[in-house]
Amino acid sequence: MENRLYFPLFAVFLLFAINGLGSGLELPAKNTSDGNLLNSDSVVLPECIKKLTAPPGKVIRASIGAKQFRKTYTMENGKILYVLHSQASIGCNMNEPASTKYYNDSCKMVASFPTRFSIKQGFKPFVAAGYKPDDFPEAAQGDYPEYFANLKKEKTTNKIIVSDAKPTDPFPVEKEFTVIGVDDNVLDLKKGDIVRISTKNGLRIFRNDKLLNNYKLVPQLSTIKIEAKCKVPPCFTTLTKALVYHMGGIKRFVEIRNNAFMISATQYADAPSPTRSIELSWRIAYALRSE
Repeated sequence: MENRLYFPLFAVFLLFAINGLGSGLELPAKNTSDGNLLNSDSVVLPECIKKLTAPPGKVIRASIGAKQFRKTYTMENGKILYVLHSQASIGCNMNEPASTKYYNDSCKMVASFPTRFSIKQGFKPFVAAGYKPDDFPEAAQGDYPEYFANLKKEKTTNKIIVSDAKPTDPFPVEKEFTVIGVDDNVLDLKKGDIVRISTKNGLRIFRNDKLLNNYKLVPQLSTIKIEAKCKVPPCFTTLTKALVYHMGGIKRFVEIRNNAFMISATQYADAPSPTRSIELSWRIAYALRSE
């Protein structure tokens, strides 16, 4: 009689225990077109995304910031991204706030947005090349619109540095160079030829100690654009004014810079004006060695 009474009580207890455990599990989810979340059983995840994701219900604060898959996100162009939530990491060298991160199907992170973002804080959002902030809903929330507006302004207005340095005569006295490489043989030179240049005497070419040609040089003020290469924008462009020369014989502007004989990419019949600065595109004609 006692055994018959204990068995139903045990069965009831076991049923409550199972229901309690089931309600405590948080499964990853997927978004639909109407914004509702679906159970992860209907989501086919790339293997690399699975490896990034912590086990359901076991996301803990860790030194590397545990990640958990939340949903898929479909961009306007139809491309599907995978949204993961990363917990705040801890540790001296890897501090990172809790963030919403977007990954493509190759597990490359294409965007990251700190959950509690402020313009004044050190952690900033990230949007990979080929994507725009407007591609992601977080960019329209909180301080993000102001942050991205300021970033766009910096890229368009603060990347050009104009030098006020007054240009000087690059060759007030004659200087000698030896041709060591030919890229664009507009002057029909050979390796070993001697190039002597000065504003007064022009450009003189020697071969085997014999004068081959003497070109007249007309000074021209030019704007030189130097674009710095950098990994993180904005990448700065420096504009400086320099004296270059027009050579009527080849109808091009020329200059010697960093042991390279440069010619203008296009031809010009003459020099517009020595005092009016013009912007030119350049290419290397000869590699030189300074003597």
